[in-house]
Amino acid sequence: MSAHTDPHGPRVVLIGPPGAGKTTIGRKLARELDVELYDTDAGIEETARRSIAEIFAADGEPGFRRLEEEVVGRALRTEQGVVSLGGGAVLSEKTRALLRECTVVYLEISIAEGLRRTGATNTRPLLGGTDPGTKYRELMRSRRPLYREVASVRVRTDGRSPGRVVRAIMGKLGLEPVHPETMEAGLPADAAPQRTSRSRARRRARARARRAAAAQQKPAGASPAGIPAEDAGANDAGRAKPAEGKGSDTTGAPAHRTESTDTGLRTPGRSRRARARRARARRQQHEQAEQTQAEQKKTGTEQSR
Repeated sequence: MSAHTDPHGPRVVLIGPPGAGKTTIGRKLARELDVELYDTDAGIEETARRSIAEIFAADGEPGFRRLEEEVVGRALRTEQGVVSLGGGAVLSEKTRALLRECTVVYLEISIAEGLRRTGATNTRPLLGGTDPGTKYRELMRSRRPLYREVASVRVRTDGRSPGRVVRAIMGKLGLEPVHPETMEAGLPADAAPQRTSRSRARRRARARARRAAAAQQKPAGASPAGIPAEDAGANDAGRAKPAEGKGSDTTGAPAHRTESTDTGLRTPGRSRRARARRARARRQQHEQAEQTQAEQKKTGTEQSR
């Protein structure tokens, strides 16, 4: 359905079941459009000077619905910003007739997500009792067709932050923020695109895949520059520091790094051999040093005689 353009009505009307986030999303949307948010539930409490729970307790649901119809009708005729309706406002035929002349966004939410969001509160009279799950499902079965009937556009809220939902609403309605920098530069932060930990994990996974592919394409025994690993020169990517201050150990074989920096893949077999050669070289040097010291000591003793 296309958006309605009544110049005397609200810019946007938000409808949806309990837990859809109408008030939170409405506040952020109003800020982007630089208009006021009118929450009809708050308007009902202000008009009655009682809480919604108290109205239900004293007047029952019929009494509450009559007052709601009055407050919602007044808001749809006089408010020019963003209007957020209570979940059951669409039950009124008069209210639905007024909504057909407005730009209405239906905030869709799954039953499972709705139950999760509303399960921790006891401020919703219709969801009280021992089995709120059954009540929520019955509520959705009766109201979902009415939400869809009056909606200009529908936007899913499951798994989305309020900022993402606001951007989706504005995109579907062709609305531009009054202060574009708030959405582009991250003011407010939750209304701007963000790099999440999930996206960072995907980037790391792609990088690992590229390194693995590069390693498979390289010929066996070749260095990153295509030079045989045994003959690779000293550079930042290919050769380890010389053992014991020399370019090679006593066997004449150059020492190698245990990790190839261009692929991130270790070469455990080669590194073990290099460590063994360096250990043998150190032992031989130690033995030669001890032998030299012994000979020098012997020579000094003979000269003293």
